[in-house]
Amino acid sequence: MKDSTDLRVKRTRRWLQGALRDLMKTKPYSKIKIGEIAQKADVARPTFYLHYSSKDELLVSLFDDLFHDFREALENELAHQNVDLRLFGRLVFNYSRQNAEGFGILLDSGVDNLVEARFRTIILELSTSIRVVDPNRPESDELLPYIDDFIAAGMFAMLKRWLKEGMVIPDETMGLMLSNVAETLRDMVSD
Repeated sequence: MKDSTDLRVKRTRRWLQGALRDLMKTKPYSKIKIGEIAQKADVARPTFYLHYSSKDELLVSLFDDLFHDFREALENELAHQNVDLRLFGRLVFNYSRQNAEGFGILLDSGVDNLVEARFRTIILELSTSIRVVDPNRPESDELLPYIDDFIAAGMFAMLKRWLKEGMVIPDETMGLMLSNVAETLRDMVSD
């Protein structure tokens, strides 16, 4: 999918995303056909393929759009303070709470591997850009990717369970728990 500033392109993509989101509220993702998405969005099937190469790509675009706003919020926080793993975790859980319906739809889509892979990619990109991993820590460069991947996968598992259980644990507590687990792991590796 190519980025575009053309308002018609953005509008059509929003229609297609909205159609998929609406359909996923009523039936499993695996049962949704591209023709149904196009019909619900009130566009022709070839129009779908002008914007997305597959249904999975459309689903990933939903996830990317959810995290686009999170990235902007995170950048805003970075302008005011240093972001450590605890704050980063709290921000992820806080943003997920604010967008629980959208995340719930994605998590209930039946394509956990696709959603988890995209989540992990985004979290790893964000953690690298904000230096969640402290460059002054003694972990070797060869172990850092394993630690980062473990933290991203663990964060996804925590987030998924937290959302499914109704987000009863406060965002701050979830961020603290994530931070403590990550710090313990790093301490074990650097000993």
